Amino acid sequence: MDATPPPMYLDPGIGNLEARFSRAVQNYYGQASKPNFQNLDDMQSLAQNIERETGAKPAFVYISFLPDLSQCTNLGSSEQCSGKQETDNLEIIAVTAKGNPIRKVLYNVTRQEVLQVAKAFRSTVTDRDSNDYLKPGQQLYQWFVAPMEAEFQQREINNLLFMMDSGLRSLPLSALYDGKGFLVERYSVGMTPSLSLMDTRYRDIKGTKLFAMGASQFTDQPALPAVPVELSLISQEWQNGQVALNDQFTIANLMEQRSRNAFGILHLATHGEFRPGQPQQSYIQFWNSKLKLNQIRDLKLHDPPLELLVLSACRMAIGDDEAELGFAGLATQAGVKSALASLWYVDDEGTLALMTEVYRQLEQPQVKIKAEALRQSQMALIRGDVRINQGTLHTPVFDKPIPLPPNVGQGVDRTFKHPYYWAAFTLVGNPW
Repeated sequence: MDATPPPMYLDPGIGNLEARFSRAVQNYYGQASKPNFQNLDDMQSLAQNIERETGAKPAFVYISFLPDLSQCTNLGSSEQCSGKQETDNLEIIAVTAKGNPIRKVLYNVTRQEVLQVAKAFRSTVTDRDSNDYLKPGQQLYQWFVAPMEAEFQQREINNLLFMMDSGLRSLPLSALYDGKGFLVERYSVGMTPSLSLMDTRYRDIKGTKLFAMGASQFTDQPALPAVPVELSLISQEWQNGQVALNDQFTIANLMEQRSRNAFGILHLATHGEFRPGQPQQSYIQFWNSKLKLNQIRDLKLHDPPLELLVLSACRMAIGDDEAELGFAGLATQAGVKSALASLWYVDDEGTLALMTEVYRQLEQPQVKIKAEALRQSQMALIRGDVRINQGTLHTPVFDKPIPLPPNVGQGVDRTFKHPYYWAAFTLVGNPW
């Protein structure tokens, strides 16, 4: 069913994957910079550093497809065999701080099968009134995680950073299902296009200054009535928080504030679209203009590096390769270490519920990494700790229920246990 080749083949395989995944993002964004090559020793050294500094025990998990050699025209050239064949086999490689890399090839699972199940999972997990996502979610878990699980347990792995092949970068990985619970109930989860393009440095962001911006009304976009509440609660929770709302939510104001204050967290409560086509087709909506994805580097968020960029109301064209590259490469293109963004638009109440909890978790002494803060927040929604009842938001963030505006959460009592509400939020880039 699956086979493990000798260790001598593992490191070159990882190098090829890193090069291919990095090249795809660079070609999309038109970047000329050369990625930092990551060999096996570099990866294991990084994992050891993260474990030493944070206590998290990461595994770098590559989900890709192994070329079907029977379809290759030139068996002596890997490039000749790199085309996307429906019959390519599923390959999983995981690198941890110690021990040999783990490699599994599922020779009875093809690219076509995986992409079909992935499509079914994406289309069902966004239906908040259905549990149809469980079957495809469980199948993906059996393919992606189950073959590695015994080794993960033996090595005490608790953080998974995924590098995904084309067609898989828009999967809500935290909602993969093992038959009893979700992946996020066992591991903190992140995604990056490649380690080579990632700023791998760790910094504890507690005490970092935050600038929270957003708008509740737009001229050509749906209103986001919960944004004022979202920004207010976040700024109350995060002691070093500053807010800019509606007509103050401009690119010019952002750049001015950035020049005055080296804030480490930028929270944008606004519409964002990752669309098919070139980066200029995708954008982040400001009060009076759209910031195209190819312009985001002009914000100079890399100087000094922003620790975390949050886009709390964005969405992408699910299943489109170019939109996927735009989303997966967001942190790299923006020049930030980490980006927290949503794969689909989650309604105002669900976004408000999760975001208030994320910032609470980021401040907890025992939470050392961003991925764990997101995990604990998603767990709070799964458990029903965060809910709306009689027009008020109940959350562990505050001792008393928070009254909501008349146009937010009125007449609806709800919890946010369904993955529609929490699985969209994905940590891209450095998960630590």
